Amino acid sequence: MHLGILVLCLAVVVTAFILPADKALARGLGLRWHFYCFMDDLFGLKCASCALARSLAAFTSGEVTKAFNYYPLGPTIFIYLCFQIPYRMGAVAKAPRTLSRRIRRINASFTLLVVGLIVIDWLFLMGGSVI
Repeated sequence: MHLGILVLCLAVVVTAFILPADKALARGLGLRWHFYCFMDDLFGLKCASCALARSLAAFTSGEVTKAFNYYPLGPTIFIYLCFQIPYRMGAVAKAPRTLSRRIRRINASFTLLVVGLIVIDWLFLMGGSVI
């Protein structure tokens, strides 16, 4: 499991550095990125994943203000993903033994915080119809 999460986090972080945050640059590269959203098209819902992708790309480009404007949780999620990389590498390296209890608690607390923020944000994005 640790290896799968490590690969996923690495893929997202590397992709954030590669993909452009700006629509014009994406169009110039022939990408349809940011122009089609399944959630918006099918259900008419605002999609946090499109905003998150733009936010991550802007954050890695050094445009912190734009990153927060695209999606306020984007920089926090990026930092979380970056934290996961050494954590998961350590877990894979120590396998089958486990990491120290303190490190596991810090990771679990950080994970619960980020997931809680995302859930709260999704509830507000859905027009407040859930709360």
